[in-house]
Amino acid sequence: MVRQYNNVCFKIMKIFNKLKKIDNIEDLKINSIYLSEGMGFLIPISSYYLNQKERILDLTKWRNNNSFAYPTVFIATYKSTKSWLKKLLLIDKNKILFFIVDKQEEYIGHIGLNIVDEKEEIIEIDNVSRGLSKSKGIMSIATLDLINWSTSVLNLSDIRLKVLKSNKKAIKFYEKLGFIFLSEIALFKIKNDDGFNLYTEIEIKSSNISNANLSTPSDFFIIMKYEQKNNQVGQNKL
Repeated sequence: MVRQYNNVCFKIMKIFNKLKKIDNIEDLKINSIYLSEGMGFLIPISSYYLNQKERILDLTKWRNNNSFAYPTVFIATYKSTKSWLKKLLLIDKNKILFFIVDKQEEYIGHIGLNIVDEKEEIIEIDNVSRGLSKSKGIMSIATLDLINWSTSVLNLSDIRLKVLKSNKKAIKFYEKLGFIFLSEIALFKIKNDDGFNLYTEIEIKSSNISNANLSTPSDFFIIMKYEQKNNQVGQNKL
């Protein structure tokens, strides 16, 4: 089945694609999202970074250090991270990821966007991870400024996110930024050779996974929506 995209989402995908094809750091900086309060900038993760070993090692380390926040748990390596970057992130029309860079130009973490419903024009804050414990408040500012960019540049107003119910710290962080609870989705653990995945019941049934125990959820996705109109970045310093 061929997916149908409306004009708004099609334009967003063109923006994502253009940013992800940039192959030099100068143009990446020109196309970055500059953060409030002079905190730094969000730099698109593009094909340029396929040849930046230090940055791939950063992504690998941060993924392993923050594995508790993901529904898929495994030991990331330089090779697997580079493959994920090349074969998944950079070719996924619905997604984009940004490095969070502070005013000293240190790479602090990353944050992304994912179009989850083209018809309803819903976009999610996605793949948020802090790598370095520096530049207090930058994660709050990065999240709010990416929301502002999504509304002002991408012309989207329905901003959501998914977070594991077990990640209490992240839930409190998002609540302070203006996100409210919408719903929760049960997740069930399926072990594999590399670790485990948390799947929804729909994913399990559609993938014909036979060894799933659907009697007791292992965790839940909490679906949250951004509602706050007046951004108060200073309320939560993370």
